[in-house]
Amino acid sequence: MQKKWYALVIAVVFLAAFFILLPYEASFINSSNEVNDMNEINETIETNEIAEMAEEEPEVEDNDETATTELLDLEDLTDETDLIAELEDDVVVPPTERTTLKLTWQEETTVAPDKARLILAVETEAEDVETAYDDNNTIMADVKEALDEYPEVQRETLSFNIYPDRQEELFRVINRLQLDIDNLDNLPEIIDVAIGAGVNRLDSIDFLLADAEDIQAETTSKAISNLQEKAADIVAEFEREDFHFVDIDLEESLQNSRSYLYRDVMATEARTSPGIEPGDIKITTTLRAKISF
Repeated sequence: MQKKWYALVIAVVFLAAFFILLPYEASFINSSNEVNDMNEINETIETNEIAEMAEEEPEVEDNDETATTELLDLEDLTDETDLIAELEDDVVVPPTERTTLKLTWQEETTVAPDKARLILAVETEAEDVETAYDDNNTIMADVKEALDEYPEVQRETLSFNIYPDRQEELFRVINRLQLDIDNLDNLPEIIDVAIGAGVNRLDSIDFLLADAEDIQAETTSKAISNLQEKAADIVAEFEREDFHFVDIDLEESLQNSRSYLYRDVMATEARTSPGIEPGDIKITTTLRAKISF
């Protein structure tokens, strides 16, 4: 009886141990399955990577085709370069060394004047300033009235001065008048009339041109044309044709004819018409230039 109880206890112990160890065994089995699954996943990834690498191999052939196309383009470019080189051989290249030469040309035009500018004055003196001043105003009024006979003559006052002469112990008054005369034939007569009316100083006569600017422009145009011809002739002597102006300096001048006069009418009672012969007027254009050829 006692042996049966021992056997029963042992059986119960085995059953309890079985049920206790059963969950651990299941967990072990699951872990093994998970390991197997991970191995399978890794194998799948490696297989896919190998397949992708295998698929990329044909791209090498595409690169080869691109490289071949680039080689063809280089060959075309080489052909174009050769063509350009052939064209350049046919171009005449001017010499790199150029000669620089300085040239000067002066053009002069001589013209007879057609108008005059007369500067005259009334000068008075007295021991007191009032007397000198009044006398001067009276005389100048007579002069202007006499010149009214020539309405074409333009006139203007240049200066009016009053100053003491301490050596002579006098006061002097000077009134200067400018007359522009367009008709030179009337010049001697106008001088006579002015002196007869009381003018006692003739300071100067300038002979002018009415169209001076136009004549100056014509002179400059001739100077430019002649300078170009001179440059072309010189370059031709060097057996060349191509040249250009590097630097040009232009100088224009007009030399009027001037007569300086001083006539103190009060010093003499005799008075005759002046013999006036105007000189020619010189209009000049000077060109200084550099040419390169």
